[in-house]
Amino acid sequence: MKIKGMKKLEKRINRIVKKIDETVKVELAGSDACYPYKKKIFFSILRDYESEKKFMDNLHVTYNDAPHLPIFLYVLLHEIGHINTYEKAYKEEDDNMRQNIMVKGDEEAYFNLPTEKAATAWAVDYVKRNPKKAKNIADEITYAMEKFLAKNITE
Repeated sequence: MKIKGMKKLEKRINRIVKKIDETVKVELAGSDACYPYKKKIFFSILRDYESEKKFMDNLHVTYNDAPHLPIFLYVLLHEIGHINTYEKAYKEEDDNMRQNIMVKGDEEAYFNLPTEKAATAWAVDYVKRNPKKAKNIADEITYAMEKFLAKNITE
């Protein structure tokens, strides 16, 4: 089965992200990731609802005043947050901790890695400082994703 509309979705997501940070480039991928030093984000078109629920639950427990907005927005802002909070010291500390966490599968510990905490804090702060803009961007992302998914859902 051929996936339809990927280039169009990628262009839309890049236009949306430029409203947040003009220096960031987005590429659609199979999982969410970031190369802070390249200012490049990989945004997943494959949704992992269990992991996303855990991410959002952690976000709202840690930041109980964080606005309730779609996961797509928080995922993008979190990845942009990695770029805007990237420091080599965080990265080195993370690398040492990350190996143990991945072996154990401890998501709580993962969310508390210095780079992960900093990126999520940046995302929540962005939403709080820009509530109307964040809501509009969330609506744009949701619309783009729904349109893309509708083209590719087969019965």
